Amino acid sequence: MKKLLNSSLLPYIKEHRIAFALFFLWLSVQLTLFHFLGIAHGGDTSRYTDAANYILSEGSLPSGRALDYMGYVLFVTAIFFLGLEEAGVVFFQVILTLVASICLYHLTYKLSRDKFASVLSVLLYILAFNLHLWNFYILTDSLFSSMTIISLYLISHLKNYKQLIYVVPVVLWTASIRPSGFVLLLSLILLALAYLWKLKKTKLLLWIFVISIISLPILFHFLNKVINNIEVVDNYLKGEIIWSYSKNALTPPDDIFIDPNYEKNSLMGIITFTTFNFIYVCKLAVMKLLYFLGHIKPFYSTLHNWLIVITYYPLYILAMIGISKKTPHFPTKVLLLSYFLGQTAIVILTFEDWDGRFLEVIMPIVYIFSAIGLAKLLYYFPKIKSLCSSSENNEVYP
Repeated sequence: MKKLLNSSLLPYIKEHRIAFALFFLWLSVQLTLFHFLGIAHGGDTSRYTDAANYILSEGSLPSGRALDYMGYVLFVTAIFFLGLEEAGVVFFQVILTLVASICLYHLTYKLSRDKFASVLSVLLYILAFNLHLWNFYILTDSLFSSMTIISLYLISHLKNYKQLIYVVPVVLWTASIRPSGFVLLLSLILLALAYLWKLKKTKLLLWIFVISIISLPILFHFLNKVINNIEVVDNYLKGEIIWSYSKNALTPPDDIFIDPNYEKNSLMGIITFTTFNFIYVCKLAVMKLLYFLGHIKPFYSTLHNWLIVITYYPLYILAMIGISKKTPHFPTKVLLLSYFLGQTAIVILTFEDWDGRFLEVIMPIVYIFSAIGLAKLLYYFPKIKSLCSSSENNEVYP
């Protein structure tokens, strides 16, 4: 037995020791959080579980807000159908974070061709307790975050049209988990258009333009429905920056204008409201952006806010260094940044949340660029650079 271990297993473990170390770190984080949280519920949990039970009992789709989160509802429904109940939901959410960590490694490597930076990005991801705690909630956050990373990986590694057979369904499902998921589709479309432009596929671009124009009414109807549910203009009139928190709300001007020709919470209603109340909307947008990326909240404890400052802010600085670094695969960089900026724009146009749930789902993109930036800084130390260079040809992760 000892001879067998020495001849096969031990060399394999030694060769992939960093991967095994990361795996056991990931496992310890998940077990620790499960010990403290168990299976947790949030305010929206019943929306998903009730919708799943309705589908299983009635054999038809539910109505109301559940339709805006259909990707998650179908996920819960499938697990309930297997008889695994809420424990199954949590189990698969946890497993998908492991898959996402592998995809995160390969996304970082595609951007940097640096295995050290790729390992750092996974390490940052695994240690993000604020992100992984959502694995144990029956809410959309964990699934949306994991599937976003997986989808971005699949998109960035597309090599031929045949791969679209499985990439497109995965991306469409991910986009349906949350209303803001359509940003992923827009990022994919922008990337595809950039490739076609580079390849000078003028006729195909023209056809896409024509189809897009024809599809505008469908897109308009979808956005109108989402906006109506969120009640965007109503939130503007309240002046709220953080949803349902009025203490830091802005006071609307006395001469605020609402166009009577359009329904208030419609796409055209938002366009006219923004046009005629531009300065006020800009103030709201700037405040939401600061609270979103700054992440500190007036109702958090002083200790909580300081912990955010000393952990998140250095990551932002490192990410800026990582973004500034030249990449061997620029399209992947465009894909990640366009998705991050798109999700940020959604918050600016709607509202910031209480507990950072909107920011946490896109923080993995920050981890990617932070890891690249950190690796760049660490390479200024000769010993670290020498150590990384000596293991350049060794695989460190699956």
